[in-house]
Amino acid sequence: MKITGIILAAGLSNRMGEVKSLLPFGKSLLLGLVINNVWESILSHTIVVLGSDADRIRKMIDFKDATVVFNPDYRRGQSSSLKAGLQAVDSDTDGVMFLLGDQPFIDPKLINTLIGEWRKQPAAIIIPVYDGKRGNPVVAHRNIFPMIRKISGDSGLRQIFQKLKGDIREVEIADPGILMDIDTVEDYRELLLYAQKRQEEDDNT
Repeated sequence: MKITGIILAAGLSNRMGEVKSLLPFGKSLLLGLVINNVWESILSHTIVVLGSDADRIRKMIDFKDATVVFNPDYRRGQSSSLKAGLQAVDSDTDGVMFLLGDQPFIDPKLINTLIGEWRKQPAAIIIPVYDGKRGNPVVAHRNIFPMIRKISGDSGLRQIFQKLKGDIREVEIADPGILMDIDTVEDYRELLLYAQKRQEEDDNT
């Protein structure tokens, strides 16, 4: 089964006060790290959806072999980026994985785990769960692409979860990173501290 990764990185970063995609993170920039994680996974192809500050981001990020899509309607919220990403998906794609451009802890192993679970038991939606809380990234079967194209506003895929509740499969993940993204400066600081903690734990094993 062929699954395409769609990285959503078109937001305005209003609460952050600066471009989230270009925040330093480890030895990379935030979006560059997310792209590299996807590139090292078994996803068949990668699409990156840009909007706000797209020209500046293009100049500073290595997109590997990803297809870069500009979403002219990015001010309308995340739903517009979902649709822009789907427009660039190949016709032979069986499903897509929607990833957020501000989630650096979604590593290749986690991505591959979700793909493996979907291949074993396909569902309309595969969603990771940590401690009872749903996170990201989300895998969506191509059968629900028409439903996704009807979503509006900034709440993303949650709008269709109720309609699909009988065909959503939750996968328990032992990593709170699936819940962590960056909206504010405080979020950014917390993620940097968490990254440092993880690195120290890795060094001690």
